[in-house]
Amino acid sequence: ASLENTLWFSPQIVSVIIAIIVAVIIFGGIQSISKVSEKVVPFMAAIYIVAALAVIFSHFDQIIPAFQQIFSGAFTGTAAVGGFAGAVVKDAIQKGIARGVFSNESGLGSAPIAAAAAKTNEPVEQGLISMTGTFIDTIIICTMTGLAIIVTGQWSVEGLEGAPLTQAAFS
Repeated sequence: ASLENTLWFSPQIVSVIIAIIVAVIIFGGIQSISKVSEKVVPFMAAIYIVAALAVIFSHFDQIIPAFQQIFSGAFTGTAAVGGFAGAVVKDAIQKGIARGVFSNESGLGSAPIAAAAAKTNEPVEQGLISMTGTFIDTIIICTMTGLAIIVTGQWSVEGLEGAPLTQAAFS
């Protein structure tokens, strides 16, 4: 039996409920969005970090080989030629910008709008909070995701990219 058949609720009902909750939050304005976000986002990040650490440490014996593979692969003649060849630059820039924008929103514009709407006595404090969010998203969460993908061996599975690749590593 599939997972869908074993649940007491249907995906359509859950989708409608989530859509209603999101609509109420969005129509509540920036204050409503920020109140919900300040509770949900740290919880989501914490859960993700715990899950990534669980995956990484469940493959503890692969951590050192993963770093060896990263560094040995990065400093080969093939990597140098590929890095300097113009054929992959366009694709690398396009994917890098897309992943960077969606990993921390810094380049998208929605995070600065939320930061500008924050009520604070000290603008420097808000700037530091925004920088911390970018650091956590880009350095901590993206690094843990990459390590989880490498230590599980999913990086070498043909046809897996992006979110499906991460899902395969976490499964």
